[in-house]
Amino acid sequence: MRERFPEYAETIACGDFTREIPWPGPFALIVDRASLIHNTTVAIQ
Repeated sequence: MRERFPEYAETIACGDFTREIPWPGPFALIVDRASLIHNTTVAIQ
């Protein structure tokens, strides 16, 4: 994403939604890359 959109590189962040997100919101866009497949039901809830 940073390579494709270098003008936004400083505002693109990567995080794990099963843990505390260390950035203040709100967020303009969230991209979920198949996290439902790679996490347990308990972690998602």
